[in-house]
Amino acid sequence: MVLSDIMRGISEKTYRFLNESWAVFNDYITYKFLKKNESKVKNAVLRAEELAQTFVKVIQEIPTDSVLEASVLLYFILANEGISKRYEDVLVKPSLNFISRCIDDYSRGIVSLDSSPALSRCIGLSYIFADKLSEEYKEVLKELAGLCDRLEPPYGYFCLYVILSNTLKAILNREKDELLCRHVANVSKVLSGIGILETITLMFLTIGLSQYAGCRNEAISLRLFQKLAEVLEKDRRTLIRKSRKTWIALSLALKLNKLEKLTYVPEGYVVLRENTARRIANILVARNKRVGNLLSLVFTALSIALTVILTLITQIREFHPVNMSLSLIILLSMGCLMRIIYNEYREIQGLLIEPDTKKLLVEIEQETR
Repeated sequence: MVLSDIMRGISEKTYRFLNESWAVFNDYITYKFLKKNESKVKNAVLRAEELAQTFVKVIQEIPTDSVLEASVLLYFILANEGISKRYEDVLVKPSLNFISRCIDDYSRGIVSLDSSPALSRCIGLSYIFADKLSEEYKEVLKELAGLCDRLEPPYGYFCLYVILSNTLKAILNREKDELLCRHVANVSKVLSGIGILETITLMFLTIGLSQYAGCRNEAISLRLFQKLAEVLEKDRRTLIRKSRKTWIALSLALKLNKLEKLTYVPEGYVVLRENTARRIANILVARNKRVGNLLSLVFTALSIALTVILTLITQIREFHPVNMSLSLIILLSMGCLMRIIYNEYREIQGLLIEPDTKKLLVEIEQETR
């Protein structure tokens, strides 16, 4: 196997583990904090435990910042359920070892935060484990946290992961951190000017999570939602190519910010009121029925006319040319009429099978039973 194949294999395995961790995190947050479904919470916790058991093998084979991100999500679930100590050896210690290497690389000047997104993510995520690190590493993290006080632009990505990590930590500690609330507001202002989908999505998610740390800010939520809409409008192709992780994070962010029912409408489209949409749907159904009946009627008339003409031709050997021409004109006219009606019928059918229309019709049918 050539190097590129090895790297591709590592990448696929990394993102598969990360995506699975995000999916479990999404389920846990949704059913623990939003929908309050204990059985589904238990399912999410069981899946988190399964992933935690395999984490040590994954990070030994693929020591990357993406795998560390997965560990933070899993650790949050297990710690919030009070069972993280069971996974010290397979989840927490391997994560701390990797974090130590990241901090060492920074301290020795091997790489810098403003030039390495991977290092920014690694050290930024480490704050949830800060209490478990040595005093030496705690001092480094304390010093770096100051970057998020004055928040210089090169450190926006780093500070995004710092506030995400600290938000999760504050939720675990059941505490309100005023400094965290200020950092969340400051970082969101800086990052809202950066048109990168994944970055805005994670910031949007952090804003949603921060309400459980006492930092609810609807103005920031709406501003980020507006920025998100702009990014989606500008680069739809990039959106389609984005990873499953981004889609999961975006879905969860919308739910947490109570914006999942808002409809994003691209420029040039019109938003209809629900009652207007229902009237249009009912008109479409009625129109479809009338056009269908008319189509059947014309088809029957055409069949009868064709049968009569063919019968006359076979019975009368010398069918007058004028009568023949008249018969052909009648048949062609009826054929054209049938074609016009059929095209309209097909167009209405196309509108009726649209997902939004079908959903609306199902709702109307259920209400009128």
